[in-house]
Amino acid sequence: SHNFAISGAGEPGSVIKAASMIALLEDGMVRPHDTIDLGTSGVYKFYDKEMSESHGGLGKITVAQMIEKSANGISKLVFDKYKDCPEKFVNRWYAMEKKKKVGITLPGEIAPFIKHPSNKSKQPLNKSEKWTGITLPWMSVGYELKITPLQLLAFYNAIANDGQRMRPRLVKEIMNRGEVIESYEPEEVGGRICSSRTLKEIKEMLK
Repeated sequence: SHNFAISGAGEPGSVIKAASMIALLEDGMVRPHDTIDLGTSGVYKFYDKEMSESHGGLGKITVAQMIEKSANGISKLVFDKYKDCPEKFVNRWYAMEKKKKVGITLPGEIAPFIKHPSNKSKQPLNKSEKWTGITLPWMSVGYELKITPLQLLAFYNAIANDGQRMRPRLVKEIMNRGEVIESYEPEEVGGRICSSRTLKEIKEMLK
């Protein structure tokens, strides 16, 4: 049978905004109490495409409130800060181990798909793999990328686990008649996803 948790990759949508915020904080682009004016229209234009807020214009809000309100305006913030260096944003995500499998001991896990700005003209590429002018803002709110539910869960688990990514475990111990035959200890994979300062700030936002 098909295990969608490990082999069903799709666009995660708004739940990825925490990763976008971590990149902004880690690169020193913003601080949680900075005020951002998102305007009153609730619509952001990127070249010939528009993105809207689900509840209309948000006006002036703090960076922290962007997470609280799940504001699509984070796309505007990411675009403004990274449009001249989009690889910096994507590389920050890569540094969070977001382009790797979580390494669960089950067959069928597929790797995440996260575009890189160098994919502007490489061939052969289908349309869904190519980096375009709107990729950066759309990626920041969870579109134009593909990850599995387990990979997303591993990211949030790292936030909860002081920033350390862990390999998911299905089995803690194997026992026979009350005796432990084999045990599987928690296993760290990769480094921490961000600095302790950024981790403290994003955890406070997520409350």
